[in-house]
Amino acid sequence: MRKERITELETVRALAILAVLVIHVTASGTVELPSGGVSRGIYLVLNKLSNFSVPAFVLMSGLVLFYRYGDDWGKGQAAAFYRKRLQYIVLPYLVWSGFYIVYNRLIHGEAVTGITLSRLGDNLLWGEASYHLYFIVLIVQYYALFPLLMAAAKKGGGGSLLLIGLVLQAGAFYYNHAVAEIPHRSAFGLTYLGEFCIGGALGLGYREWISRLKPRQTAVWALSGLLGAGLAWIHLAGPDRFSWGPEGAEAIVHAYSVAVSVALLLAGSSLLRSSPGMARFLTALGAASFGVYLIHPAVLTAWAVSFSYPPGSPAYHLSNAGAFAVGLAVSWGVFLLLRRAKAGWVLLGK
Repeated sequence: MRKERITELETVRALAILAVLVIHVTASGTVELPSGGVSRGIYLVLNKLSNFSVPAFVLMSGLVLFYRYGDDWGKGQAAAFYRKRLQYIVLPYLVWSGFYIVYNRLIHGEAVTGITLSRLGDNLLWGEASYHLYFIVLIVQYYALFPLLMAAAKKGGGGSLLLIGLVLQAGAFYYNHAVAEIPHRSAFGLTYLGEFCIGGALGLGYREWISRLKPRQTAVWALSGLLGAGLAWIHLAGPDRFSWGPEGAEAIVHAYSVAVSVALLLAGSSLLRSSPGMARFLTALGAASFGVYLIHPAVLTAWAVSFSYPPGSPAYHLSNAGAFAVGLAVSWGVFLLLRRAKAGWVLLGK
């Protein structure tokens, strides 16, 4: 039986994709601007506080899957589940990987002929055809783990799901810092498995969780603000002045991301009632978020090649603001055009 659609998820996706754009637009300023300057501090804070976006998308993916299949999962569902993911996630990923391998070489004046099969395999395996495609590699790993996690949830409930996710994520963090560096860690599923399982636990009893958290919405936002302030301080003050070590910093990053994700969910449900105009805009952007995610790096790269100014100059800051606006508008517009094409699903999924 098809469940009621969670409309507020689109507002979270919309704000998360805006945060993704902020990350990519401000990235250069965090290294190009003079260390210790006000401008660099602003870029750094904007960049790091927007880093909730990837964990938020992971959390939303877990929420949707466990909400949809929590009481309707069996062997008969598995074949259709994986067919849809191959068709609407993996196929667009392969197409866009090929596009970015060629596009990034051509726009920088490099030859396309130097691509080896070995390099192509690495690009596809770890999402390295472009800097943003690792996220799909992450999500595919969670799809592969989903039947096992669902079995654990059916046997032990949301609590067992949380325990599995958090313990494995903490174990991967410990191994990376104390034993050996994990290659391609940003694309390694255990890096965000805790967020995926938190989303899954929320999805198993979504309406009940929302009704419990709604009266505590102010507290959730306060916690998000407190964790965000701590995260900003860590990056502005530098690691030498943070006594909790990498473990504490990592915990704050993930706690902040989860708190913001939950706060935005709660705000989204309120926004649907209090501001229908804004809700319609964010819902439309949320529905386009996968397309914007796939397309915007091409726009930002073209902008960066076309407009280059001395770091710190007024034109530099205006150019970055323009990159954000144009990156959003053009990628959203291209999404709307491609969506109307008969075979648009090959590029945009569904």
